[in-house]
Amino acid sequence: MARPRRPSRAVRAADHDREMLSAFGRNVRESRLQAALTQHDLAAAAGVSESALRRVERGASANVSIDTLQRIGYALDRPVTVQLARGIVEPVDAGHLAMQELVVRLVGTAGFRPRVELPSVRHGTWRSSDVAAMRVADHSLLGIECWNTISDLGAGFRSSDRKRRDLDEMAAATWGPGDHRIGICWVIRATQANRELVARYPLLLASRFPGSSASWVQTLAEGAAPPVGDGLVWCDVGATRIHPWRRPATTGPPAVPAAPAAPAAPARAAGRRRAADRTRAAVP
Repeated sequence: MARPRRPSRAVRAADHDREMLSAFGRNVRESRLQAALTQHDLAAAAGVSESALRRVERGASANVSIDTLQRIGYALDRPVTVQLARGIVEPVDAGHLAMQELVVRLVGTAGFRPRVELPSVRHGTWRSSDVAAMRVADHSLLGIECWNTISDLGAGFRSSDRKRRDLDEMAAATWGPGDHRIGICWVIRATQANRELVARYPLLLASRFPGSSASWVQTLAEGAAPPVGDGLVWCDVGATRIHPWRRPATTGPPAVPAAPAAPAAPARAAGRRRAADRTRAAVP
């Protein structure tokens, strides 16, 4: 009968125990030698057996009590401290990093060569593209901006314009002037706040991102040719997939209602005759 597999948590704990006890044993031996003590001297000072001390120094003290370890520590004037390590702390930009991870995976699978935080040629890292995607086959260089939250649309537009110029300079230096395709695509996390913002300014965003959102999804996820015009696509909240933004159906101003038509000439004449008849009938 096959032995049941140990849970991964138990395996990790056992590995950590071995590392910790091995490091503890090295520290005990180094401290003993610095104090010019033999194992017999230290064991006697701590009130423990020499065999227990030897196991501790070898890192084989899994079955040694914490009281024995503490006695050895006090004999070396180095008390043992047991405490919990700090928990895993998420980076401040964890949401943004998750989106970048998704985009890098998608464009890499789609045949592009991704580069995270590509610095500007003129301005360095302070004006870098979140993800730059290059494809030599068709001389494409795309700048993908990942938006976890949007606090200033206008500043975002201006930043993308500057990054487009930077990408154009990079592409021209690589493939020659005019012999390349440049595109900017915003990937926005589909949070409630971001959805409300996009819904509040649909015409503004439609004019700024005229490229087909569905085509941009195909470019980033499947390697299709970049569409004409910059694009905007959604990223789900969990940063697991991208999907198209449904742009507004109309982009023109609302229609102005037409003024009511003037009555036809015969109708006006008939109205004047009826008014004259009523006036004559009223005269005695």
